[in-house]
Amino acid sequence: MRSIFIGHGPRFRQGKKVPSFENVQIYNVVAEILGLRPASNNGSSLFTRSILSSSGETGEVE
Repeated sequence: MRSIFIGHGPRFRQGKKVPSFENVQIYNVVAEILGLRPASNNGSSLFTRSILSSSGETGEVE
């Protein structure tokens, strides 16, 4: 069974398409967006850096 993941917002690279990935990767992506230090897990920080922009924007709403 497969699912779809669509990331949209200032932290996601515009037009970036990635090959299929394991759901465990989403944890590190969410932690990075929220500015949290993730607990040890089986995800990869390389994956997170590949899909998020490095602009430093947090996407915070004021």
